[in-house]
Amino acid sequence: MSYCRFMEADVYVFMDTGGFLNCCACNITDDEDQWGSFHAFSTVEMIDHLNTHRMLGQHVPESVFKEIEKDDQKNFMVKVDDWSQADLDGWEVDGRSISY
Repeated sequence: MSYCRFMEADVYVFMDTGGFLNCCACNITDDEDQWGSFHAFSTVEMIDHLNTHRMLGQHVPESVFKEIEKDDQKNFMVKVDDWSQADLDGWEVDGRSISY
């Protein structure tokens, strides 16, 4: 699902099937990103990124922020029942280790 496209904003943001929010064809990625996209692995990371676009004078509708925040759990919540203990041990979420 896309949160906005170039026709309505200066950014194109969608939830990628790879499990991250994608700012596609982003014009503020670093030199190491050969694809020109910014990948956010949390809602907070994408909101910070979109705020950078705004600070640079680029148009990002307020609705994009609201929709991304609304979909946070759907986009990034891992259901513990879907994973075994071995799958979760050693993972980190927001800087905190997961262990059983």
